[in-house]
Amino acid sequence: MGNEYTDTLRGELIGTAIIVDHKLHGIIIDETKNTVTLKTKNGNRKFIKKKHNFTISSGGKSIEIQGKLLVSKPEDRIKLKI
Repeated sequence: MGNEYTDTLRGELIGTAIIVDHKLHGIIIDETKNTVTLKTKNGNRKFIKKKHNFTISSGGKSIEIQGKLLVSKPEDRIKLKI
């Protein structure tokens, strides 16, 4: 896996533009160990991380991440060994 992928997994997600399951576009406004909350054009939506795939734009590239890889406290993700 590339450096951008690892950096994205370990990085701060709040404020990041994201696509959920290739369908719903939004900006992450909150994150817990098991969920992310997106601000969408139709209001806020909460998603359980392990049940969805996310596409995140980083460094001009789109990176697809399985939600199960994001299941951890945001502050603990920086310690991930990938």
